[in-house]
Amino acid sequence: MNSLRTSQYNLRRREQRARESLDERFQRRSARNAADRLRQARARSDQQMANRVNSQAETNVSEHDCGMMTEICNFCQALYWRNELTESGGNSRSFKGIAH
Repeated sequence: MNSLRTSQYNLRRREQRARESLDERFQRRSARNAADRLRQARARSDQQMANRVNSQAETNVSEHDCGMMTEICNFCQALYWRNELTESGGNSRSFKGIAH
């Protein structure tokens, strides 16, 4: 039922546009373009505001240094920090981030 209404609506619009003059077509397109420009300007403004908020939040972040990545995974040669090791007994040490 809904697709029937949509089809009828589209047919009526097509017939209306076929009857419209060049001036009417120009006015319709101008109005649509103006609405598009306004919508795009609002979207840009919203994005610029979000960017300003994000840049202000990022300036208040203190720097943290985890040190050098000095450990090397014996299996895949990945670098990681010493604190990322798990002790699993004996001399067997493994990296927490990768399940080898």
